[in-house]
Amino acid sequence: MLIQRYSVKLISLDDKQQKLADVDGNNKITNADALSILRYTIKANVKFPIGQVTSV
Repeated sequence: MLIQRYSVKLISLDDKQQKLADVDGNNKITNADALSILRYTIKANVKFPIGQVTSV
């Protein structure tokens, strides 16, 4: 996944991508964000309001 690659510094993300990738809102993009997005895509329970972007 893109976010996992970013978290281990294999790729870079622009400002908009970084804002969207930080789904838990802690100002850090980590594998936890990637896992939350994965859980959301398979319709598993997630703790954060993924898919409810207010502004980018």
